[in-house]
Amino acid sequence: MAVKVLDATGSGFNSDIGQGIEWAASQGADIINLSLRGSCNPPAQVISDAVDTAIAAGVVVIAATGND
Repeated sequence: MAVKVLDATGSGFNSDIGQGIEWAASQGADIINLSLRGSCNPPAQVISDAVDTAIAAGVVVIAATGND
């Protein structure tokens, strides 16, 4: 399933990303690929919490590195 959480320019809010992760997990996703670009140091808590929720539901979460 495709879950669009960023706008046409690739911009968006951490809360949108977190909601997208949680939505995909609740819809039965087996794997979530977070191929996102940007900087967030330290990582946004909302994204971290959403990833933790997805993992607890048995979802494999993949995050790309080196995009930026």
